[in-house]
Amino acid sequence: VKFYVAAASILEQKIAEEAGDWDVLREAGAEFLPSGCGPCIGLGTGLLEEGEVGISASNRNFKGRMGSPLAKAYLASPEIVAASAIQGKIAGPGWYQKPEGVEKVIIGEGSGDHVADKALSIEDALDKIIAEAESMIAVAEKDGSGAEAETAAPVSEAEGEETLTDIIPSFPEKIEGEIVFCDANNINTDGIYPGKYTYQDGITREQMSEVCMENYDPEFRNTARAGDILVAGFNFGCGSSREQAATAILAKEIPLVVSGSFGNIFSRNSINNALLGVEVPRLVERLRETYKDDAEKPLTRRTGWKLLWDLRRSKVVVTEKNGETWSQKVGEMPPNVQEIIARGGLEKWVKAEIEK
Repeated sequence: VKFYVAAASILEQKIAEEAGDWDVLREAGAEFLPSGCGPCIGLGTGLLEEGEVGISASNRNFKGRMGSPLAKAYLASPEIVAASAIQGKIAGPGWYQKPEGVEKVIIGEGSGDHVADKALSIEDALDKIIAEAESMIAVAEKDGSGAEAETAAPVSEAEGEETLTDIIPSFPEKIEGEIVFCDANNINTDGIYPGKYTYQDGITREQMSEVCMENYDPEFRNTARAGDILVAGFNFGCGSSREQAATAILAKEIPLVVSGSFGNIFSRNSINNALLGVEVPRLVERLRETYKDDAEKPLTRRTGWKLLWDLRRSKVVVTEKNGETWSQKVGEMPPNVQEIIARGGLEKWVKAEIEK
């Protein structure tokens, strides 16, 4: 068992040292790590190898973030992590007992009344928490993007008056390609671009394309092709910020990402790095309906479907493998976003504006 400790900041470490807590941890066998991003993003000492199990008081445990995608990483409070290090397995510090002579319990240390909690097994308690979380997610999807997908009706040329969006020079009026489908919700930025490559400044564009989506599906590099349109589920690009989540997709020469919805951080990051994205919940639901009975269920699927995004008409046209075609109205592309993307991203846009 290895027990690693990193302070949240230099100031916090100094406070712990002055209180004597740092020495207690050292005498207990803790190995200290620098205060910084390492424990959060999964860099440096303490990465999990294939088959290993870790428990961490950091704030994220996306697949592959703390080391091998084939390792298991759990999140817990510092108290639980310390207790687990002592016992050599995931464990708690024991049920709280109110000390004799204490009139009240200090907030944060428990109530002292643990009889009701003891009636629940660990498995039952976890099942209860997971069920509550899944229920919240289901409600959010139904009330949000999922509801739009259920109520969206086909848009035809004759349906209402067509409005045209002005397209600035050097910005594409249409984007089209074959759909490659990653059928999963909540594909996070670690899944798109692993943290272990994030600070490798010398990595080439070709190398970035090879590791794109690696933590989600190692076979993505062989399945997806240049010019494809990537379609994924809801909340694509959630997680932590890293520009490579967008630039790796561009390095793969994928010009457009379509999803049921995007994580806000990825949506803004895409604009900053000149990657186009559009939300089409109906397309995600249609693909899932089509392939729901497929026993193979690959993480990345070549569909044979074609997608055309007509930016001037703010419309997506989908041609399914059997030749059936349908269209869906989408949001207009604002001129300021067009300008940023046409310039190659926010940094290049800012430089151009300064030079004016």
